[in-house]
Amino acid sequence: MNRNKRTVSFGTSGRIDRNTQPDDWFGIYFRVGASLVLGSHLAYVRQNGMVEIAVYPGPRVIAKSKELYDGRKTITGRHSLLIQFENNELELQMDNIRLRTNKLSHQTAGQVWLAAYNANVDVHSAQMICRDTIDWDQPL
Repeated sequence: MNRNKRTVSFGTSGRIDRNTQPDDWFGIYFRVGASLVLGSHLAYVRQNGMVEIAVYPGPRVIAKSKELYDGRKTITGRHSLLIQFENNELELQMDNIRLRTNKLSHQTAGQVWLAAYNANVDVHSAQMICRDTIDWDQPL
């Protein structure tokens, strides 16, 4: 991926107040089509600080980082999650964790949803930057 020309970037910053079970998470669904679970991607952080990227339907995890905590502590407090992608390549950053994959399978344009599962999260900000290279002045 050309580091200077990513097509799309999404970022969110929030405070995680409760995130106690191993299956709890906070993240961003992207490239959401007509159905959230029938053709989308999810980048998220788990209760133990692990970041993962999953493809739906599934979920099928296509990339994940190591755990930040050993199970005695859960991730809380304010954190930022940034994803940048182009075609099938994605870079994810949360605090000092970086994760890359080239296994994105759905190329559809779609919606972006912030989501949490069994976690209390106060979203402080969300941002989307699209650097589309299509010249919309041309007839379709």
